[in-house]
Amino acid sequence: MDKWALVVDDSPTAVELLRRSLAQLHITAQGVGTGEEALDFLVQAESLPNYVFMDVMMPGIDGFETTQRILSKSRTAHLPIIIYTTLKSAEDQAKAKTAGAIGFLAKPFNQSGLKACLEQL
Repeated sequence: MDKWALVVDDSPTAVELLRRSLAQLHITAQGVGTGEEALDFLVQAESLPNYVFMDVMMPGIDGFETTQRILSKSRTAHLPIIIYTTLKSAEDQAKAKTAGAIGFLAKPFNQSGLKACLEQL
């Protein structure tokens, strides 16, 4: 089965840019626009994604809390979550780690940065 990723971002443009970049690495992607949609999607999904790319600043629950909620459920506790955000401070990276994310990808990213992030997982 091919690898695929769930992209959680309220910006359709950001979802599309990441989707195209992942496609170059032979990873298909599906996007949702909010943390709530991500939680619902993962409950209903027949198969779980290989990766979750999580924006931080979204309407409703933010990416840090969404990450914690995903990882608190037994079905999704193993998912590798990459925080994908314009927030780049050391404090934000620490918050991502505290939430349970195993990767951090700053926007805007380049293809080599994306590839390096995935190779670290």
